[in-house]
Amino acid sequence: MLSSKKCATTTRNYNTLFNEGNITPKRVVECGSYPVLFSSIAAGKGVSLVLRCSISGEVQNKIKIHELSGQFNDFKIELVYRTDSPYLDSTKFRGIMTSLFQDPRLHNIGY
Repeated sequence: MLSSKKCATTTRNYNTLFNEGNITPKRVVECGSYPVLFSSIAAGKGVSLVLRCSISGEVQNKIKIHELSGQFNDFKIELVYRTDSPYLDSTKFRGIMTSLFQDPRLHNIGY
């Protein structure tokens, strides 16, 4: 199960998992949102790869969480914006985003 088929990170991670594990899923289901995804997993309808910070406290006791290491543990983010945006201080914004993703609390489930 996945929240969106259009997400490049999700597609790359699933393709890597399927190729490395020699896995051929019977079906891939797009849920559209994390609440629908987690409720479906809690109901036993499938499994999913998700970012650790997307797991809320209310669903932690309803699902089994298995941490993956290696290339699934890292992701890259690109900041894109209009080149002629008069209201964006891009240097300041890049600094905020960089510090946010270095926050050690992101390693905690449900943060």
